[in-house]
Amino acid sequence: MKFVSALVVLAAFAAADAQSSFKLDGHEIQQVLADDKLYHQYFNCVMDKGKCTPDGQDLKDHIPDHLNGGCANCTPERKERAKTLVRFMVAKKNNDFEEFEKKYDPKHMMRKQYGQ
Repeated sequence: MKFVSALVVLAAFAAADAQSSFKLDGHEIQQVLADDKLYHQYFNCVMDKGKCTPDGQDLKDHIPDHLNGGCANCTPERKERAKTLVRFMVAKKNNDFEEFEKKYDPKHMMRKQYGQ
């Protein structure tokens, strides 16, 4: 019985984590995109070129969710933030986005799903 209870608790934590949303809200995302230094801190984190803040690590940890099935467990807000990030990078930081695609998304799934 204890084993079953432990499994239920673990499943609850896993479900809560799958539904967690990127800690930066839409307004803060716009601030990151408007500040080149801050943008590059996040980009360097995601690309394993620099240290990660907790928010940067959260962003990095959820990249596979967006590549595997369009992030079915993501909140609508997380999907909207992903679309904002991808569209920004495609339009204004295309070299960074191409580097990102080489590392994480050689099939261009995010560009197809969230791009312009």
